[in-house]
Amino acid sequence: GGFEGEGLMQRALCKFRNFVYFDPAFPVEDGDLDEYCARPHVRVVLGSETGYELDKKLAKDARSRHIALQVPDFDSALKLIPGTRLLATLPSHLAKFSGKNLGHCLSPWPETEYTLMLFWYVLYQHNERHIFWRKKFFETAENMGER
Repeated sequence: GGFEGEGLMQRALCKFRNFVYFDPAFPVEDGDLDEYCARPHVRVVLGSETGYELDKKLAKDARSRHIALQVPDFDSALKLIPGTRLLATLPSHLAKFSGKNLGHCLSPWPETEYTLMLFWYVLYQHNERHIFWRKKFFETAENMGER
């Protein structure tokens, strides 16, 4: 942990990469960018997010993908995939949980590892309730995998 900004504490929860999730009846091979771009996608929109890094990466290579549906959370995206040709590019740890019955492959471009961080105000560093919940977050993150 350490300070990041005035009065903020931070600690890494877990590391992850993105997987491409699909119905096993309609597989996608690791690294197949043409197939990836040709298929319909379900995209997760968190809040007022407008800067889709994935689409920016594709645009740099003069590529794009067809966004067929947008949903507000990961589980909704994964539930729409069975029985369809839809793809969803989502965090790798979901393969152990709500995405466990879906096929998945690596994203079709070199990708960095992401770190999910937990932030809190230094004022709450020794608050019993905050300590309890931070501990629960860290325990959950350890069960998710790549720490």
